[in-house]
Amino acid sequence: MTSQSQKQCKICQDLYPGQDVTCPHKEEQYNQDIALNLTLSGQTLAERYQIERELGRGGMGIIYLARDLTSPGATELVALKILATNAQHNETTRSRFLAEAKAASSLNHSNIVKVRDFAFSKDGLPFMVMDYIQGQSLSQLLEAGQIDSIKAVNIAIDICTALAHAHNRRVIHRDIKPSNIMICGDIDNNFKTILLDFGIAKIFSEPGEVSLRLTETGQLFGSPLYMSPEQCMGQNIDNRSDIYSLACVLYECLTGSSPFSGDNFLNVILRQVNKQPQPFAAKAPYKSMQSVIFRALNKKPADRYNNMTEFRQNLEHCLNDLIKGAKSSLQANLAQYSPVIDNTQDHNFLQTFELARGGFAPAQLDLACLYEDGIAVGKDLEEAFNWCLKAASQGLTEAQVQLGDYFKLGIGTEVEPAKSMHGLGFYHSESGPEPDIEQSLEWYKKAAMECNEQAQFALGLVYILGQGVEEDAEEAAKWFEMAAQQGHGESQYQIGMCYEHGNGVDLNQAKAFKWYKLAAEQGLAAAQCLLACMYEFGEGVAHNMAEALRLYRIAADKGDAAGMTSLAYLLGQGKGAA
Repeated sequence: MTSQSQKQCKICQDLYPGQDVTCPHKEEQYNQDIALNLTLSGQTLAERYQIERELGRGGMGIIYLARDLTSPGATELVALKILATNAQHNETTRSRFLAEAKAASSLNHSNIVKVRDFAFSKDGLPFMVMDYIQGQSLSQLLEAGQIDSIKAVNIAIDICTALAHAHNRRVIHRDIKPSNIMICGDIDNNFKTILLDFGIAKIFSEPGEVSLRLTETGQLFGSPLYMSPEQCMGQNIDNRSDIYSLACVLYECLTGSSPFSGDNFLNVILRQVNKQPQPFAAKAPYKSMQSVIFRALNKKPADRYNNMTEFRQNLEHCLNDLIKGAKSSLQANLAQYSPVIDNTQDHNFLQTFELARGGFAPAQLDLACLYEDGIAVGKDLEEAFNWCLKAASQGLTEAQVQLGDYFKLGIGTEVEPAKSMHGLGFYHSESGPEPDIEQSLEWYKKAAMECNEQAQFALGLVYILGQGVEEDAEEAAKWFEMAAQQGHGESQYQIGMCYEHGNGVDLNQAKAFKWYKLAAEQGLAAAQCLLACMYEFGEGVAHNMAEALRLYRIAADKGDAAGMTSLAYLLGQGKGAA
């Protein structure tokens, strides 16, 4: 029989080394061990998600790559996370999981992984279904030493934006750490930052208790290297706890080590609560950055930034300082690349040029346009072509379209109509050759699978209009919804129409209303008009003529013909005061 001490969890083993004491965590630890020893590859959960293989595991559970059998052709891949807690006979845990999963699934932001579904396995284990994100975690990149200061601050700014979205909806992350930050694309060029695991930590936290429970792997729920002092002490936390944790991550990106490290978890906790971080800045740009980070690392929440927006704005000021500092080293080498510069626009050009030389694809495309039009630099079509080619080679959709135009029109290169078909966009000409549809679709899908919402939107248009392929409403709806979930306004409008008319998806007025509303919030007049129509006729939402008139007016003021027509009709019917 296993002795009591052998059944102790890692917390009690550290607190009472070699002592045979009762472990209050052993039952919970036992349940987690059961969860972590599961092997579900090949099984199907909820009669929908066919598990293909394990992607990884940690203190909170196991992540699997799964196939959504309800997707067209059962081709769509998702990430399925089995949480390491047995909720079969624990109503509190079940309720907490459902509440937190529902909150996480309500978030809709391009820098937050989308939670698609949540349920319980037949064994009572809770699981979440999320978008499958291909990329590397920030922790992997830090281990490889691939993060410079400008990229690190850009990543932190992206996370600030994501967390501001969540905090505005009263959702706190609680577990900000490098392994929960994914980088999609090439970190040296064009990349996107995605934040994972919203609400997971709270599921494991009993009210009023310190969240310092370990699995056999020794990983902490709450990640002590990045936990705020109030979280370490088991106190109530708010959005300012996430600010502290993100500051810890940024400190590590800039220095190579976390601000408060130690030999064991208790040592780390004590330092988080009592110690001040070591200064790291020697030069002016980094001193301002250090000041911003240190304010976010204040022990008292009231002494930190009030919200993520304030933190982000200060980081943006620091980013400008870092770019200005890098500009001085660029000046000496700039002449050989751009001998004629308009001094009145020197600052913006230098920033664009620096980012382009660093491999940032959108900046490369911007630079191509500047050279093409002779703005801020001498007009040079060959340079325009070369920079556009660099951006297109990285898979930037807009650059590939523009490169096709360059080949067609002979801008910066010889006229080669055949090559104008090799970009992502379709170019139709009676005198030109047939488009290379197969290659175009290949590029579209490659970009779309890298979470490029523009490419996903373009694929939706290709299939809905049958541009060079057979019309496929279901395929179009799939791509529109993927882009819409990332916050792409035009796609939200398109998938709204799909649900309203049952085109490629089951007719669902409530979902149509949801997507129209999100698109309308981004200022799309067409969506505002259709949303107004739903309010007018009570489709997908309760009838509300006042709201309908308000939205028709907004759309009409933007020049939307349908909005103007509907507004004129309602006013003519004497409903303007409704």
